[in-house]
Amino acid sequence: MRKPVQVALFSALALLLVATTVLWVKYRNTSTAYATVKASEAEVQTRNAKTNDAIAENQDSMSALSVGENNIQMESNRLQSEQQLSGPNKAEALDRIALLRSSILRSKERIRQLESSLKVSGNKIHGLSKMLANLK
Repeated sequence: MRKPVQVALFSALALLLVATTVLWVKYRNTSTAYATVKASEAEVQTRNAKTNDAIAENQDSMSALSVGENNIQMESNRLQSEQQLSGPNKAEALDRIALLRSSILRSKERIRQLESSLKVSGNKIHGLSKMLANLK
């Protein structure tokens, strides 16, 4: 009678040891994944902050370049005076206009890039949030 009890006890102990080891490995993997997710989330938040700052900077630049209704009339008057210019002054005015146009186009393109980057980052944060919810 003593022998079967000992076998059962050792079997239960071995089973408990295996279960403890499996749970410990799962805990370690989950802890590592959680730390990775936290680091990725911090990185994404930093990139989002930088992207938002860059978008705000570009919007400020665009606001400085934007033309209101009153400015349109002033530009129209300026255009007439510039059309009357001749020689080097006319070329300088045209060069400034071309420079402003290229600056506006670059700013618009940069805004498009930043907005798409922000959209991608938002999707990553959503995915990380889901992963965290699954880990809990």
